[in-house]
Amino acid sequence: MKSALSALFVASAVVVFPLSSRAVLITNTFDDYSDNGSGTAITNGYGGLAWTNIFALNTTLYTAQNGTNGWLNATVSASNVAYTTHGEIDFNVPGTDFIPRGVYLTAPMSGSLFINQSGFLRGQEVESFGLTISSNSPFFYNWFGFTQPLDRLIFSVESGQGPIALDNFSYTFTPSPVPEPSTMLLCAMGTLALCRALATKRLRE
Repeated sequence: MKSALSALFVASAVVVFPLSSRAVLITNTFDDYSDNGSGTAITNGYGGLAWTNIFALNTTLYTAQNGTNGWLNATVSASNVAYTTHGEIDFNVPGTDFIPRGVYLTAPMSGSLFINQSGFLRGQEVESFGLTISSNSPFFYNWFGFTQPLDRLIFSVESGQGPIALDNFSYTFTPSPVPEPSTMLLCAMGTLALCRALATKRLRE
């Protein structure tokens, strides 16, 4: 009985070992969307994020159809950018944390545009800043050294202004923790020890 209890302790102790998560760096270029130059809605789940009223635009086709404009200037990697018609870009990932790394921002329909950025975690604003972007070239914002996890990120402008275009949005996304191989092996060994101890006990009885 004592050996069986010892094996049970081993098996139960193994499962409380820390689990590890492997951070995944994602860069959304939006170039994998097929668009005819009129805008295509970005679906929820793209790049692991939730997207609301945000579209992908093929700026090369749009420019061919409408002439020279700021949309082509917003393009970092050909041929698509993401944009919103409501002057606000909202990334919402309830229950999942990510850390923004970098993004290119442009004001394709304005000479210049002041935007606000706010980051939230569990409904609380944890960071914010303001910056001015233009239609001449993309402005690269780098979250260098930023380590605060977020589950929501918003870029916004005053009502009636916009739109905002962005390209090559990078962030570190941490999926749900999964057991490392060593932890799984220890669990298996503990379970095997428990089974052997119980089998031995039955034979002695």
